[in-house]
Amino acid sequence: MDCESLSKIIGYYCYPVSEDGNIVLIETPFRFEDGDDIFAYAELFPHSVRFFDDSDVYWHFAGLGIRMEIDENKKFVTDISEAHGLTRTDLWEVEIVARPEQVAAAFAQYMAAMLEFVKWEKERDEALEALYREERGLVAPAAGA
Repeated sequence: MDCESLSKIIGYYCYPVSEDGNIVLIETPFRFEDGDDIFAYAELFPHSVRFFDDSDVYWHFAGLGIRMEIDENKKFVTDISEAHGLTRTDLWEVEIVARPEQVAAAFAQYMAAMLEFVKWEKERDEALEALYREERGLVAPAAGA
């Protein structure tokens, strides 16, 4: 499989990023809650394709101040990945490997996981905002209190 045929299957442009053209960057229209781009990468083999994030999920959340070496924080990445049929490698890459006839479904699973990370980030941000407001007395008391 090459980049052109992959683009036709998944519906997004891809660009070779390795000299041999076997690793490609896929641009998506999706963003994390804070506006960072969500990219996908694909490693193209003769009989399979590996979609992966090049550790972008790790670096995104580490950049938000989340200590990714803590087991609880590793767990949310692993849980979301596994829920969508992906794995988290020891190098913090989120990945899925598919045979050529499974490429479209595997890419959909990959993107579903990425969007689940966006949802997790949004819910975390909302919970932190609510906690901040409550601690500072910015939350109106409940009716009848």
